[in-house]
Amino acid sequence: MEKSERSCYTTYGQIEIRGVIDMKDILDLHTHTIASGHAYNTMNEMIAAAKSRGLEIYGITEHAPRMNGSCTEMYFQNFRILPREKDGMTVLHGVELNILDTDGHVDLTERVLAEMDIGIASMHLPCYTSGGIVENTKAYLNVMKNPYVNIIGHPDDARFPIDYKELVLGAKEHHVLLEVNNSSLLPTSYRGNPRESYEKMLAYCKEYQVPVIMDSDAHADNAVGNHREAVNVLESVEFPEELIANTSTELIRQYLIDDGNDPESEHDFGKNIIPRMLEDGRKMYAYSFDGYWRDVGTIDSLWEANMELLDENPQIDLNDDKMRIYTRNFSLPPHYIAPGASVKNSILADGCVIEGEVENCVIHSGVKIGKGSVVKNSVIMKDTVVRTDCQIDKALIDEEVVIEQGCKVGEGNNVTVIGYHCVALENATVEDGAMIYPDTILH
Repeated sequence: MEKSERSCYTTYGQIEIRGVIDMKDILDLHTHTIASGHAYNTMNEMIAAAKSRGLEIYGITEHAPRMNGSCTEMYFQNFRILPREKDGMTVLHGVELNILDTDGHVDLTERVLAEMDIGIASMHLPCYTSGGIVENTKAYLNVMKNPYVNIIGHPDDARFPIDYKELVLGAKEHHVLLEVNNSSLLPTSYRGNPRESYEKMLAYCKEYQVPVIMDSDAHADNAVGNHREAVNVLESVEFPEELIANTSTELIRQYLIDDGNDPESEHDFGKNIIPRMLEDGRKMYAYSFDGYWRDVGTIDSLWEANMELLDENPQIDLNDDKMRIYTRNFSLPPHYIAPGASVKNSILADGCVIEGEVENCVIHSGVKIGKGSVVKNSVIMKDTVVRTDCQIDKALIDEEVVIEQGCKVGEGNNVTVIGYHCVALENATVEDGAMIYPDTILH
């Protein structure tokens, strides 16, 4: 089809480009509310606008503190009180970080960033002094190394000249999305030559198969979900749909449902779901990886991976300073082992209280194990309580479970699973190999 014959239909959240791209645009992850200081609508107004335009996933990404008039670090720390879903739409909590220097420093601590769903890193003149191509490129490449940076925001401004080939290769190496920013492409934008910049960047993205994401960078509710200008640029370079992150979530969801209904399936991504998608001709991409890897796609493999941590010479060394573990840490006191308690060949996290016997176990933070209880060959997750005189062998117990006095869980032959927030009442027995779903009361 000739370019002149291509049609583009856009209603913000619903985008179809015939002849080049055929997709549904269901997310917008770069938006600002009045909290950013130079935006003009409340959070509820922005969420309502996203919902009205057919979005399924909406991201709140206020400017980080170094931007003039923006919110303080406390604002982001308190995101935990906000809903994750509203009117059937997923709401993600994030931040647009300011790149501060060529070393890639940003203006929120890792402790706060660990709580965010989205980290966008961008260059803004009030916060970053532009250098030459080498310096600016170095800044982008270094910020990509930050494990909490997911997206590079508006890498399109000629005032910050960069080497686009190096930018794209860096994004591929660090698995960071490059943004096609709709706001940059508007006639009212102050950014220099964004369309020309995107054409350069997208050419390398096509060559090296690096995905991009379209974002509105909305500062008012009338712009939420508006990716029209971004779509036009993508269409003009005939950018492949499979490299655009704004697509439907339904595809993988349907494969999971179908697999769950298949009695012949082992319900494993590697053995069942990925091969089925390949058989259906779905486009898929793989990256080579050199390092520790463990398939935890099944209950047994998850249990085995935890037990391997207890080996005399484990494949992954938790004490290796060069191997950073990116997780959310809580301010808790050290673990406590009471007089008369016994702990053998186990890993204990902060905040644990052990009054019974623990052998060959991985015990997460805040777990309490009472007097007379014996826990063996098990993984006990955060804030679970095991009362007195319980017997637990070869179990995976999720967070915030309560095991009352005298309970017996498993017999050590098969992995027994107890889901989130379950309660096992006094003297209850959980059969060997059972799988107990969340919020169940066991008698």
